[in-house]
Amino acid sequence: MKPSKITIEELLDSRTLELENKIRELNFEIEERRRVEEVLNRQNCILALNENIASSYTKSSSLQNMLKKCVEAMVKHLDVVFTRIWTLSKDGGMLELQASAGMYTHINGPHSRVPIGNLKIGLIALKREPHLTNCIDDDPRINDKEWAKRERIVAFAGYPLITEDKLAGVIAMFSRRTLTNDVIKTIASVAPEIALIIERKKSDELLKNLNESLEKRVNERTQELAKINEELLQSEKLKALGIMTSGVAHEFN
Repeated sequence: MKPSKITIEELLDSRTLELENKIRELNFEIEERRRVEEVLNRQNCILALNENIASSYTKSSSLQNMLKKCVEAMVKHLDVVFTRIWTLSKDGGMLELQASAGMYTHINGPHSRVPIGNLKIGLIALKREPHLTNCIDDDPRINDKEWAKRERIVAFAGYPLITEDKLAGVIAMFSRRTLTNDVIKTIASVAPEIALIIERKKSDELLKNLNESLEKRVNERTQELAKINEELLQSEKLKALGIMTSGVAHEFN
């Protein structure tokens, strides 16, 4: 029995199927490479962000400068519109804006001081829980939805800055893109680090102020003692001069 001949149509169908399979394999490989590149880019951004935050502590002379470097790094590496950090006031009843980067950089606006429990920032501090949304239009805590719509902002993330069960402040940011799980995890991971360096920097500044105060008191006391010593020397000189004058007068008499 003679083998059946393959028709041109069957050959074309076979080659077409083979080509389609190769295209699917190529597309899968391209997609896999793209996914790996995205993961590597995210990891590099996270590493760079952590390095920036860690270096801000050693390279900043003040708390505000340190936090300014932190929010600038968040805007750069997380691709958000702007980021802000508030710290807890000395009396514990107020959040004080220390740094802002991105679309807004001023720290003296209407949100420069937020009472604990007020607005979305104050509620985050009061409840000590993060607040996240990728749909600002449906979020009751976002008051100015017209502003968000005008600026094409769709997402918000706010985290309490807590270290050793102590509230140090709040960090918050707005984004024109949906906040991915990787971004949210990154914010959650750096929040305790920022809280820790806030407390360290405050301790450093407190210690610096105490040392300066002590040095001032020592200098003042040294000057007082020097003055007293000078007065005693003058008194001794006058006393000695009086004795000499009395002796000379006695010899003449």
